[in-house]
Amino acid sequence: MSSVWLGQTYYVFGFLLLVTTLMLLMCAEGAIVLTYFSLCAEDYRWWWRSFLGPATVGYVRRRNPRCGCPFGLRLPLIDCAVPNESYFPHRQRLQVHNWATYVLYFGYMLMGCTAVSIMAGTSGFLACLWFVRFIYGAIKAD
Repeated sequence: MSSVWLGQTYYVFGFLLLVTTLMLLMCAEGAIVLTYFSLCAEDYRWWWRSFLGPATVGYVRRRNPRCGCPFGLRLPLIDCAVPNESYFPHRQRLQVHNWATYVLYFGYMLMGCTAVSIMAGTSGFLACLWFVRFIYGAIKAD
C-alpha cells in the first residue's frame, strides 16, 4: 500500500490486463472460426461448442506436466496456464506439514482455473452469438 502513496508504479497489473485481453480476443476469434466451420457443415448445434471450446484454455495446459511457460516466465496470478506451478511445487517450495495446506492450494488452483475457463468460454460464446446474428442478419429473403 505504501507504493500507492509514494508514487511507485507496478507494471505487472498492466501486463496482466494486456495478456488477459489478448487471451480473450484469441479465444473469441478461435470460437468464431470453429463456429463458422460448423455452420458450413450444416451443423447448427454451435451453442455449447462455442462455450466449451475456449473454456478448455484453463484446463488443457494444466493437465500436461511437461510443458511450461515460455522463456522461463512465472506469473503467479495465472498459474493455471503453467502446469509445473500447479502440480509439482508443493514438494519443492512449500513447507507442508498439514493436509489442509494441500486442500487450500489445490482448491485455489481449481477456482482460478475455473474462473479463467468461464471468462474464456463466455468471451467465445458472446463472440459467436454476435457472429451468427451478424451473418444471418445479412441474409436477404426475397
